[in-house]
Amino acid sequence: MPRLIWRAARWKADLSRPLSTGAGAIVKRGGWYVACTGDGVTGLGEVAPWPIWGTEASEAAATVLRGWPAAGLAPGKIADVAGILRGLGLDPFATPALWAGCELAALDWLAKHAGVPLAAILADYWKDLTGTGEGAAGLPDRVAIAALIGADDPADVAAAAARAVANGHTAVKVKVGDGTLDDDVARAMAAREAMGPDAELRLDANGAWADAAAAGPVLGALQ
Repeated sequence: MPRLIWRAARWKADLSRPLSTGAGAIVKRGGWYVACTGDGVTGLGEVAPWPIWGTEASEAAATVLRGWPAAGLAPGKIADVAGILRGLGLDPFATPALWAGCELAALDWLAKHAGVPLAAILADYWKDLTGTGEGAAGLPDRVAIAALIGADDPADVAAAAARAVANGHTAVKVKVGDGTLDDDVARAMAAREAMGPDAELRLDANGAWADAAAAGPVLGALQ
């Protein structure tokens, strides 16, 4: 297999509007794009550390990336990827966000080099590993995703939920946990009323609710 050259480029972005969550408001994000190139093919990944949700701090990833560009072997199959990343000095426990971004880049390279979608390689790998699923033959044409709404004023939540459903979303995730449980009830009720009965409503407290019992008042109001 060819060797890969690894590079990284820093990115930063301000959100168009703050995203209110149970862990605080998010106003900007940052990280690195990573690329591995070999045999005329480039695989791409994204590294976005977020320590309040369990990853390393950005500086920890930056310490590793200061030694780049780096070189390493290219994977011949999915099972090769972990060893290749360790050969680059990466540690999935010390720098999980960096590991995830580089893993994605290596897998993207592997799929592009084989001339097939990454989803097909992963589906066949899972089928071989577990004996379940249909492999690449069972892949859907598209995958539905949920719209994301911050823990905002109920009127804003309702407007955003209505737009999401009108745009074709069949599920909406509303951030809660920023404020009181009464605030969360109001947000959830506003979203449900604006969405109608058919779309799926998901609530994400980002750990702000101490346990399942804390969700009781909110879920009870939706019944």
